Amino acid sequence: MIARWRPRWRQRQWYAAPFDTTWLPGSGPAVLRIDLQARSGRWLLFADRFRDQQAHYEGPSFGEWPRLSSVKLEYDGDYRLAARYPLASASTRSLLADGSGRSRPVRGSWRIRVLTLASDGGHLRWESAALPAAPRVVLGFAAYSGDRGEARLQRDGRTLLSFPLEGNRDFEREGGGHRLCYLEEGSRGDKPYGAYFLFGPAAEPSPAQLGVSFHSGMSVEPMRFIVDTRRDPAELETLLPRCEPPGSTTFVPGAARLLDASRNSYPEDTGRWTVAEVY
Repeated sequence: MIARWRPRWRQRQWYAAPFDTTWLPGSGPAVLRIDLQARSGRWLLFADRFRDQQAHYEGPSFGEWPRLSSVKLEYDGDYRLAARYPLASASTRSLLADGSGRSRPVRGSWRIRVLTLASDGGHLRWESAALPAAPRVVLGFAAYSGDRGEARLQRDGRTLLSFPLEGNRDFEREGGGHRLCYLEEGSRGDKPYGAYFLFGPAAEPSPAQLGVSFHSGMSVEPMRFIVDTRRDPAELETLLPRCEPPGSTTFVPGAARLLDASRNSYPEDTGRWTVAEVY
């Protein structure tokens, strides 16, 4: 059987957008209202009506493994297989508004859903050499980074700042009383590689606990952060002047020992992203 071909623009289109959790209240249940407005052209929305639609979603999967098929893409322009998910939300209502702002309920349920994701990122934990009794220090280390996205940097369990994982250019970021300076050093193998210098207070004369975490979102494009514990600290220190360190700053090797490197490469070490709940 040969399916009738249709141009891609005539296929039903599905969109995903990041959801800012600051839109929700700090505690308790919330009512989420989503308004769709066409600024130009014409939108054609498809609504479902089936038994148990207040308790379940039925339709194309959201693209997570293994609910997809490249063969399906060839005949209807969509690689996602049909799926059924229980809804974590209490209920869904769909309304149609006219130009005057008046609205009326519709019996179907438009498939506009909020997802929480699982297995959608990675992390790395390591520690520096012992900190000296100095007012300010700079922790220097080298690492292989990923090809996309942002990561969050933690020190002693506190998130300081975010920084780009695309390690193909120099950058600086500030946050939490710290400054991060990155010097790009090209690629090693197929991975961007460079030197990181974290400026901040010395705190206690003990090793600093450092960490990086990142989220992949609804994508299987690679993400990684791999600290190079074999890099010679003396070699790193020669690069420090390029970051213009303030006076009386003491250099400390920033990657003395790995603590947890079991899930620092996505999706190789973490598996592909999955759906946790659907609302």
